[in-house]
Order: sequence, then C-alpha cells, then structure tokens
Amino acid sequence: MNDGEKKRDEKIGLMTDLALLDLLTKEPRDEAISQVEVEAFQDMKQEMLAGRSAFLSKRQRAWVEEAAKRVVPIPASDVPRGKEVETPEVLKNLPKAPPKRTSEGKP
Repeated sequence: MNDGEKKRDEKIGLMTDLALLDLLTKEPRDEAISQVEVEAFQDMKQEMLAGRSAFLSKRQRAWVEEAAKRVVPIPASDVPRGKEVETPEVLKNLPKAPPKRTSEGKP
C-alpha cells in the first residue's frame, strides 16, 4: 500500500457513517458501485435519517468503507513516480522543434 492509498483510507476512516452513505448514494453514481449496493446504502441512510439507527454495525461500516475505497480517488500528487530511466543516446540528439516549412511548402 502506497502513501496515497494510506491517506485515502485514513480520510475514509475519519468520515462519519452518514457522510460515507451520502458519498456513495449521491448522483451521478460511480460504475464501481453496483445497483444492489446503492439500494442497500440508501436503505441504511434512510434508517439513520429516520432515527431508527444511530450508527452502522461493524460489518456494515466495513462494507461501506470498502465501497468508498472504490469510489474515492487517490490524488495524482500522492501516486508514487516510477523508477527514473536514463534517456537513450539516440533520443538525446533529436531536434528541439520540427523543421520549418519553406515558401514552397517543403521542409
């Protein structure tokens, strides 16, 4: 797990149950979440809003967090760069700009 994934997971872990459910049920929906999951999350959210449930169970919370991991993006600044590779000698001698066109239309 890289630093970007750790930051995303920490962010998700700090969100309230209702905030996570809001994230997963808002429009437009991400294709990573199935329609069955969306309906289940909407039911959980309605239960919480109606006051019949104060919070999610541990299993519900784990399911919601796993779904959120599929939806919440990792910022590009947090994605590690690959290994630096030396530029091949052949590519070092290329011109800086393409050749200019002459008045005849040929380079």
